[in-house]
Amino acid sequence: MCSKLLQLPSLLSILWRCSGVAFGAFLLLLPQAVANDTSSTLAAGGLVLTKNEQVEMRSEDLFISPSLVEVKYVFVNNSATDIATIVAFPMPEVEYTESPVSVPSDDPVNFMDFSVVVDDAPVTAELESKALLEGKDITARLDALKIPLNPTADTILSILDALPEADRKALVTEKITFETEYDSGNGMETHLLPAWTLKSIYHWPQTFPAGKEVRVLHRYKPSVGGSAGSALKPYDGSKVDDEALAEYKSRNCTDDVFLAAVKKIDARKFYVIERWIDYILVTGGNWAGGTIGDFRLVIDKGTPKALVSFCADDVKKISSTQFEVRKRNFKPERDLNILILEPLAYDEVPN
Repeated sequence: MCSKLLQLPSLLSILWRCSGVAFGAFLLLLPQAVANDTSSTLAAGGLVLTKNEQVEMRSEDLFISPSLVEVKYVFVNNSATDIATIVAFPMPEVEYTESPVSVPSDDPVNFMDFSVVVDDAPVTAELESKALLEGKDITARLDALKIPLNPTADTILSILDALPEADRKALVTEKITFETEYDSGNGMETHLLPAWTLKSIYHWPQTFPAGKEVRVLHRYKPSVGGSAGSALKPYDGSKVDDEALAEYKSRNCTDDVFLAAVKKIDARKFYVIERWIDYILVTGGNWAGGTIGDFRLVIDKGTPKALVSFCADDVKKISSTQFEVRKRNFKPERDLNILILEPLAYDEVPN
C-alpha cells in the first residue's frame, strides 16, 4: 500500500509515493555530549520503480554483511513494447535525533557509497535532495542562507551559530531550527540545532526492452548499529529481562538454540557486543505480480565465532560465516532485522 504522498515537486513526489520505505534517523552530536556505547542503524533496501504492471522481478540475489550490501536483479519486460521508466534508490532520511546512528561513509552526500551497474555498464545516477519541515519544502530557504541541507554535516553547528541574529531568530520562529542551552565550562551557551529532515533519492532512466532480460547490480555500505554489551548476556550474570527477551524474539526471531548458544558464552572470559543491520525487504513486492520469481538471500555474520539471528524460514548454513535462504515466487511481508552477537576477549574490546 502506498504511503501518504509528501508534497515534493517533480520526480521525488512520484517515487516516494509508492516506495513503502520507512527509515531511521541520524545523530547530530552536541559538543557537550558524552560518548555513547550504542548506535542505531539507517535502514535501506532495494530498488523501487514507478508503478508498472509489465516489468517483472524475475530474480533477486541479495547479499548482506557488516561491510557490504550487494543486490543482483534480473528484470523482464513481459509486454510487446519497450518500456522507458525511472528506477530509483531512496536514501535513508536524515534528521536530528538524540540517539547516535551509524553512518557508513564520510561522504555527506553519498553517505552509503551507493553504486549501480546495468548490464555490466556503470550507471551515473542523479541525486535529488530536499529539505522538508513537516512536509513543507524549505530547500530554497536554506540555500538562500547557505545552510547545508544535510542536518548532520560537520559544519552545520558553526554555520548556524555564525548567522546574523535576525536570521537566527527568524529560523527559530519558523521552527526550522530550535535552541539548545548547555554549559561547556564557560557558562551557559545558546546554540541552534536543525529541525528539518533531508530526503534524497538516486534515480536514473531505464529502458526495459520487450521480452528481454535486464540485469542490475547495486551495492552500498550498510549502516551497522551496535552496542557495547548485550541485554541477552548481562555482564554481571543476572537474569535476562523478560521484556528485552520478548523484543529480541519479535524483532530478530531469537530462538531457543540461539539463546542457548548465548548462554554458553563464558562471561568471565568474553565480553559480548551486538551489531544490527536493517534491510527494507518489502519493496521487492512492488514489481509486476507482487512477487520475486527466484529469491536468494545470503547473510554473512563476518566472523565464525559470532552468532546471528534473523527472521526467515528454511535457513541453510553454507559456510563458517554465511547463511542462505531460497524462495520461489516470494512475496516479502516483513523487513529484515539482523542481530549479530560477537564474543570478544577482554583485550579485544575496543576502547
